[in-house]
Amino acid sequence: MNNWKIEPVDPKTVRQMQDSLHISELLASVLIRRGIVDPEQARYFLHADRKDMQPPEQIRDLTAAVNRLVEAIAKGQKIMVYGDYDVDGVCGTVILLECLRALGAKAEYYIPDRFAEGYGLNYAAIEQLAKQGVQLLVTVDCGINSIGEVARANELGMEVIITDHHTPESFLPKAAAIVNPRLGTLDHCKDLCGAGVVFKLVQKLGHQNIPVARIDEWLELAALATVADIVPLRGENRILVKEGLASMKRTQRLGLKALLQDSKIIGQDLHAYHLGFILAPRINAAGRLKSAALAVDLLMSQEESHAVSLARELSFLNEERKRIEQTVVEEAAASIENSEENLEQGIIMVDGESWHPGVIGIAASRLVDKYRLPVVLVSWQGDLGRGSARSIPGFNLYEALYACRNHLEQFGGHAMAAGLALNRTQMESFRKQLQGQAIIAQTAADSTTYLDGELFSHQLSTDIVLELEHLQPFGEGNPVPQFLIHHDIIERPVLMGANRNHFKAVVQPGNMTMISFRRAEWIDYPLGECRFNLLGNLEINSFRGQTSVQIRATHLQPAYKKHIVGKDAHLESILHWAIERLRQGQPAVFTFPTYRILRYYQELFSPMLQPDRLYSLHGHLASEQQTIANAALKTGRPAIYLVTEPYWHYLYKLNNNQSINPSWVVNFWSSISSSGCTDGENYYPSPDNYPQIRLMPSTDHSTFSALFYINSDESKNKLAQQRSSSAEAMAVSDWSFRLPGYEEDQAPGKNQPGLTPIKSYEKEVNQVVLLDSPYSEYEAFIIARQLGSGSDSCLLIAEFDLAQLITRGDNLRQIYPDRSIVAKMATWLGQRAANGEIISAELDDLATGVSMSADSSISTLQVTNALRIMSDLGLCRYRKKGSIIEIKALGPSTTTLDLADSAFYREGQAEKRAFASWQSWVKEQLAW
Repeated sequence: MNNWKIEPVDPKTVRQMQDSLHISELLASVLIRRGIVDPEQARYFLHADRKDMQPPEQIRDLTAAVNRLVEAIAKGQKIMVYGDYDVDGVCGTVILLECLRALGAKAEYYIPDRFAEGYGLNYAAIEQLAKQGVQLLVTVDCGINSIGEVARANELGMEVIITDHHTPESFLPKAAAIVNPRLGTLDHCKDLCGAGVVFKLVQKLGHQNIPVARIDEWLELAALATVADIVPLRGENRILVKEGLASMKRTQRLGLKALLQDSKIIGQDLHAYHLGFILAPRINAAGRLKSAALAVDLLMSQEESHAVSLARELSFLNEERKRIEQTVVEEAAASIENSEENLEQGIIMVDGESWHPGVIGIAASRLVDKYRLPVVLVSWQGDLGRGSARSIPGFNLYEALYACRNHLEQFGGHAMAAGLALNRTQMESFRKQLQGQAIIAQTAADSTTYLDGELFSHQLSTDIVLELEHLQPFGEGNPVPQFLIHHDIIERPVLMGANRNHFKAVVQPGNMTMISFRRAEWIDYPLGECRFNLLGNLEINSFRGQTSVQIRATHLQPAYKKHIVGKDAHLESILHWAIERLRQGQPAVFTFPTYRILRYYQELFSPMLQPDRLYSLHGHLASEQQTIANAALKTGRPAIYLVTEPYWHYLYKLNNNQSINPSWVVNFWSSISSSGCTDGENYYPSPDNYPQIRLMPSTDHSTFSALFYINSDESKNKLAQQRSSSAEAMAVSDWSFRLPGYEEDQAPGKNQPGLTPIKSYEKEVNQVVLLDSPYSEYEAFIIARQLGSGSDSCLLIAEFDLAQLITRGDNLRQIYPDRSIVAKMATWLGQRAANGEIISAELDDLATGVSMSADSSISTLQVTNALRIMSDLGLCRYRKKGSIIEIKALGPSTTTLDLADSAFYREGQAEKRAFASWQSWVKEQLAW
């Protein structure tokens, strides 16, 4: 699978776009990611209509062509429109022919036979047309490289006007005029298709003598050709398609009406999809299997019954084309599968005997979809081969064929599609040279899929989808917006379709339908264990008068895959192992040296797994939660259990030293086996692969080439201010979760330390800046590993001072009171409450009373957490409501009390030991 990338956008540019156009942040971001950064550019893109079309004469030689046509009409000269047999050629032929006849010209048309003559001008046709007395030949969608053929026409007394959009070679034909936007025009018109070029020509040709409404009718055909020829839907092409679609819904053209009716889409809101995948194949079928004249006759038909008959015939031919095409695809695919070389060379080249030349182009397209490689299919008729080629983004077919031109008889086309002819003796040399071109292109290819944004499913609404529809029409150069949709739960999966090869499910949160075509394999994904990230576009689904958002997905990937975890393949493999255990009905246990490290991974894993597949076991849990989680682990419920090492030792003692199967366990950041587990344990990372870290005092550093570690609200706010004043992204690892008393059930993804900022940060990060002091070496190790350091040395820059380091230790002593504080609290309680009595007091008053009794300062936090330890030991029960705390004293169940029987106390001891080790190392490194 390609990499997924979302380009960062400048917040200031986004806001400027929003304010100027009154659009949402999402739409503004999509436009900017598509290279439209100026508000006026965006306004044109979203709202331009026929009034915004460029003057036709901006295209080089167009005025000369018009003048010569006006002269020919005035002189009564015989004009021949020489077209092409595809949709672009047919539509362009009809537009020009109708315009010329409306102006009183003696005009006919000629489209070469695909099978007998092939594409473009040919000598035999030139000779024939000269004999018929043609004086002016006007090409449509062809001729730009027909130097010899045009020269012969001139010799026979025919002048030639070329209208084309294909790439010109170094030398041009000697024509009376060459109208091709690639030879010179404004950017808005440079990507016109053949019929688009003709439309510009008739705009100028007919502007004085043909009503504007009549000229605008030809927009329908220009739109159809623009979509069918897969030219970029940018600039004026957007206007042609947008206006043409609007006009087509109320078309008066009998041929189009009949085709819409036969296709069962008449009266619908038409989109580019309908043109490209429903109407265009029917029109193309005429030239592919029979004669393009059928399509011309249909579009020019003046009699309804005749139009209906022709539309039905084209639909029949299209069905026949599908059958023939499927045969060619199957035979070609079998040949590809039997030769691994085809898939290893970066381009697929397959030849066959007597394949129908009318379908090899579309068959090549199907094979591109299947193999994600450029494809060339060649059909042999004796020793002459006719080929069609289709490409993928990043491989320019025309340029590749041009480099191979000495091994071809004929070729033409553009970056994504081309046609060619060659002799059988040329095939091997052509194959080798084209494969060489593919290797060169592969070396430079960018395999990244660039997305339009990222969303969470609960953010989706019909309003968002409707606003995104302002980007229509969609097609080449302006694809349907693709979004990365994060951390979804996939429910109620089913396969649908006659062959059960399409996938359908419900996405949560949001209760939205997701569909994906030809993705039956998704039914076997770990849907019950994982959350998923998906790529897809958003649609409006209407059913029984109700509308809702629907996701059409193209890729589905478990959220733990490496584009989320980052560069850590080892961690991804561990998660994969654990999820496979869950699918087999078995548990997996991950242990962590301290509660803070568990919290980090809990927030990392929560957005990746189903809520009921992740348990946390530690001393901060309420006793009821501990009981539930302990029971689930003891019975082997299939889930991933995140357990602190102190709690793991606590469980071992609680279970009378009964060990848990070591094959269940992975020890995170620990080189010491947990109690009860010896042989067969797994480690992450392996003890000999810890990062090597060094610490140095603060120096001048490049703010935006660093990864910032923070664990306080103060530092978080400081960074937020810096980020808001700069367009550049910053890499942040945020450890500012609260300790203790956090919400166990907070929404996944609410606080993901290091996850979201790091994965989307594209610039090279070459240093770590510790704005706050970590609480342990483990935190520093994790930061170094986030940087991709592995076991290499990683430099940490300390922005904190000794005072802050000391404050961190004080924090831990407040959170985890030591033995003396617990003893003083127990003494105070024993003096004031008999067994079973309840004390109710303001927490501040209580702390003051305990402090006075103990003759030392004891904070409210120490009081609360001392009570927590005493509760674990069975000495009391307590309940806090706002600032009021209620305490019920209990008699101890044993005369011997061991603080290690408090899971919370164990957590504190581990945290404080880890911090003491870190503090000692920091002082040594910085000579404090």
